[in-house]
Amino acid sequence: MTDRPDYISENADGSLTVAMHGGSFVTMREPLVEDQLATKGTAEQREIAMLGNLCSLAPEEIAKLTSRNYRRLQNALTSFLD
Repeated sequence: MTDRPDYISENADGSLTVAMHGGSFVTMREPLVEDQLATKGTAEQREIAMLGNLCSLAPEEIAKLTSRNYRRLQNALTSFLD
């Protein structure tokens, strides 16, 4: 795995905890190939759906994140794919 920003920490089970602006935390599991295959729509819609699946959040919840917090989740996802 790559070096991660200090707001992303790895858990014993391989999932990541992302500290969000505002003091909340989101746990993201590692993506499976089926997660990538299951999403449809535009690139943005697929990313939102995948992040929602990995974080146990509805796509509507992901869409309402601030840009800074959304970027943190994108960075966490990228760290799995590197």
